[in-house]
Amino acid sequence: MNANKLKMNTAKTEFIMFGSKAQLGECPTKEIDIFGDKIPNVSFIRYLGAYLDEGLKFSTLVTTKCRTAM
Repeated sequence: MNANKLKMNTAKTEFIMFGSKAQLGECPTKEIDIFGDKIPNVSFIRYLGAYLDEGLKFSTLVTTKCRTAM
């Protein structure tokens, strides 16, 4: 990013870790520090119109689609 003179928009940047409850419990990372910018961890993301949660259970996707259908 520095080579291309780009800056990350920290207001729109987030990260997610996928895994089982046991795996996620072993990694208590709540945020990542990238050159002084804090990137928060989230429990679900929206990617190409689909909602993915950290356990890949698709509960957020089903809830959202049911709410839209009603």
